[in-house]
Amino acid sequence: MDDERIITTENDDASIAESGLDTGAPKTKRRGKDKSAQTPAPAAAGESPTDAADSAKPKKPGYTSSSLEETRQGRYKYILQEKATEKESKKRRWIWILLIFLLFTILFGSSVWGIMSFVEYNNFRILVDKEGRDYLSLSYTREFLPGSEVLTLDGPEFMSDVTLITLYDRLSEFEAKEGNSTTDSDKFLASTFFLKNVSDKQQNYTEYITLNGVKKDVDSAIRVFLSHETPDGTSQQIFAKPKADGSPEEVVPPDPQWTNGRHFGADGGIGDTPWYAEPFVNDSTVMRNSGLTLEPGEVRRYTIIIWLEGCDPECINDIIGGTVRLQLNFNVE
Repeated sequence: MDDERIITTENDDASIAESGLDTGAPKTKRRGKDKSAQTPAPAAAGESPTDAADSAKPKKPGYTSSSLEETRQGRYKYILQEKATEKESKKRRWIWILLIFLLFTILFGSSVWGIMSFVEYNNFRILVDKEGRDYLSLSYTREFLPGSEVLTLDGPEFMSDVTLITLYDRLSEFEAKEGNSTTDSDKFLASTFFLKNVSDKQQNYTEYITLNGVKKDVDSAIRVFLSHETPDGTSQQIFAKPKADGSPEEVVPPDPQWTNGRHFGADGGIGDTPWYAEPFVNDSTVMRNSGLTLEPGEVRRYTIIIWLEGCDPECINDIIGGTVRLQLNFNVE
């Protein structure tokens, strides 16, 4: 039996095929599933059954165990990044909540009366006539060094409520001082400036104060004091928005704390005589005086004070955050 080969079992065929020998004998065809291909290979020493099963699964060409491991690592890294992002978002949310809480705490606790509003910072301007017409000029000093067609009054960024009762004794002080009298620590705006006729002819002019950009009805609690020199002395006026029924508002309405329910008078005392403010002309105009004159070279002093009257019944929490823009104009007639 020198040339005779015997095929015994399927395992023998497998062993012969694995040995790499070519017997030349025809291969036996089999029907049905090849159970040997489905039988997982035994686990090697130190290898878990799960790893052995994964290694036995068919893989696409070029898909190696090393690339599978890289994919797993990338997925794990992505999951870790997602968790880190979620933690960072939660941290930012808590920071925003804390900031909002602090903001409301400061807003409601910064005023004894609990009232805060403001006239927009540096938004009170004074203008003379039209640009290029050298009739009138403005200055913070009587010497007009230099003169200007526009002045911007400096005042506190935020204005909280105050009452004229505490300012009344300082009115003459504000009128005597040239330039701005208030700082950021004050609750009101006060300034003295000068108007001059720089032409060689008598000038007739009109003065008026406008207001716009009103929010939250803050104009209901505003008071505007305006004084200026006249040939007979000094003219003083205080303006306030009229009541809802159109009647004039008191400069300082009766208040349980400041006036014991009585009236604050024009003489600065507490008594039974009301002191009424001059009503605003309309919703966009505080005051208007016409028919005023200035001789050539004549200089006239003006003082303006703006505050929120804390004794006004409309000076309440609802106007917190309100704004208004005011502007004083001098127009040659």
